[in-house]
Amino acid sequence: MMIKKLGVAGFILMLSLAVTASDLRAAGSCTTGSPVLFDSLCWRCMFPVYIAGKGFGKKYNPENYALNLRDEVDKRPICVCPKGPIYVPGIPMAWWEVSHIMDSVKTSMCFPSLGLQISQPFSGYLEGGHKDDGMAYETNPSMMYQSHMVVFIPRLLLALFEDLLCLRSSMAIDLLYISEVDPMWQDPELAALIAPEVYLYANPVAISACVADAVTSNVPGLPIPALHWCAGSFGTIHNLCGEADNANQIDGAARIVTRMMYKMGREGIMWENATTRCSPMPMPILRKEYFQYQLAKPMRGPMCFPIGRSEAIWGSLMNPPKKGSDNFAFVIWKKFRCCFL
Repeated sequence: MMIKKLGVAGFILMLSLAVTASDLRAAGSCTTGSPVLFDSLCWRCMFPVYIAGKGFGKKYNPENYALNLRDEVDKRPICVCPKGPIYVPGIPMAWWEVSHIMDSVKTSMCFPSLGLQISQPFSGYLEGGHKDDGMAYETNPSMMYQSHMVVFIPRLLLALFEDLLCLRSSMAIDLLYISEVDPMWQDPELAALIAPEVYLYANPVAISACVADAVTSNVPGLPIPALHWCAGSFGTIHNLCGEADNANQIDGAARIVTRMMYKMGREGIMWENATTRCSPMPMPILRKEYFQYQLAKPMRGPMCFPIGRSEAIWGSLMNPPKKGSDNFAFVIWKKFRCCFL
């Protein structure tokens, strides 16, 4: 049995944030408030919970009923996982767990998830946007977002429970990731080094196929796994950098979070826990059906939603015109399956 651990780099970075309070400040355009903790979570998002093929709490998460209806594998009464040289039977269990908190911000070094901001070298550092007024067809400016992946610390306690009771070998790398220090996030050409398929999907046919993903992500709420380059109503996922041209700020923020998750999976940092009950699996291609989001900042969202669902359903009045708006934090709920000993 191996207990999940916080990545060394993430621990060091989090420690440095804690001991350098003198470097933190409340900048003019970054109003963070309190950190994202238990009171920020929509707890009904963890349902339904499956134990030995029986589902519990389906009524608490009706928005994503279709997303959970797909999981026929959760209705099996028994499971088997290897333990050393033998296979051991167990009781299958499944639920949605809080995985990470992800920021999508226009203000560099603004951490709504942690309730703080780090001083910038100078005003406007790694921020801004661009619009070519000479092109009549360009209606939306290209905005630059930064993104941060923060492990939900209480999840580490849940990880102890999972490792003790589940027949699985844990291999998870949880980092505090900051896009501001990643050159690939700032440059689309550098981003293509880890996702060269961007050149394959940058054509009208591939982009038009995303219409189908947008429709199914909204009604009934089932993203199409085969269209892995699409993020439903958010737009296309590629290229894996911080530029987005969404007309709606909340859709753009959710699109950036989806890109960051794809990037973390491609780099081997984020794994998924639903393909098999016996061990986590690498995720070089984002498994959209295993994740759902909840808006936590600037306002707490009342529901979870699948990747690609239009903000008209979940984001109305969630970005008030106040100081510090357009800096978002999303709770990432991840499908978790295990074989209970």
